[in-house]
Amino acid sequence: MIAAFIHTLAIRYNTQTDDQGMIELPRYFSRKMIANYVGVGLTTLTTHLQKLMEEERVIFNSRVLLIDAENRI
Repeated sequence: MIAAFIHTLAIRYNTQTDDQGMIELPRYFSRKMIANYVGVGLTTLTTHLQKLMEEERVIFNSRVLLIDAENRI
């Protein structure tokens, strides 16, 4: 659910993919904002982002969140 939401935001607000097939979520979407939209706590969101990172579906740090353009499930 979280990956689908982030992917939807990324596609809607940034149609450019990088050379690794990743789309950058605009920086004005903070993790706190995403957590509020999805209806989860910030800690829960961070845990899910870490799992998605292990699956190589997202890349994130404190300033940038990239999601796989194909949103592989």
